[in-house]
Amino acid sequence: SVVGVGAGHPHTADRKGSKFDGGGLCGMNLFGSKDRASDETFNCAVTMARKHKLPLEEVRMRLHEFEGYPLTEEGELTHAEFMEVVRRYCGIESGGDIPPHLMRQFDKADPNACVTFEGFLLWTVVTAWLPERLVSDPEERRLRKIARDNHLCITDVERIKVSFDKFDLDGSGCIEEKEFRNLVLTLMQVKNPADVSGKRLYRYWCEVDTDLSGSINFEEFLQWYCNLF
Repeated sequence: SVVGVGAGHPHTADRKGSKFDGGGLCGMNLFGSKDRASDETFNCAVTMARKHKLPLEEVRMRLHEFEGYPLTEEGELTHAEFMEVVRRYCGIESGGDIPPHLMRQFDKADPNACVTFEGFLLWTVVTAWLPERLVSDPEERRLRKIARDNHLCITDVERIKVSFDKFDLDGSGCIEEKEFRNLVLTLMQVKNPADVSGKRLYRYWCEVDTDLSGSINFEEFLQWYCNLF
């Protein structure tokens, strides 16, 4: 079975046994006395830390976080709720598509299965160094992807994007020919616009606006600019 994935239905009354094996929060009695629940929470954290060779404080922090989510009676997250947790972690809007590589841990799991604390904990560990976790801002992640796809330094891409945005006055994400000319002159550090002929700038525009739409987005401009300069 897939580690950290419970049975499919969130309200099965006859489920027993260790929560590590698919039954929720480490076999804890969530509705017992406060002291007992506290002891069981600590024991759960210790067991998980030992099992997965993780720092105890990290596990305790994740367990405290997990307990704050709306759990089922068995102490698990429903599939839908877990998806929302993933989205919040990765800066994805509610209901938005989640990149498949973020869910590779659950590839072989029942898509309707609940997720135990162990599953949640391991997900936070295996995805810790993925771009979606390291960079939560979607726009910054997009720029990093553009940089990787074009074999460029992210600082260069960010610098060009800042200039592009200055001429994208309406914030549409696109610029037209006039803004394009001014942007090119800015990036070329031309002090006197008369030093670059209008014919040359028009040729540049024709090279980048290949679909003749009358406007270009940042990626179109970046690819053209890097190929030329």
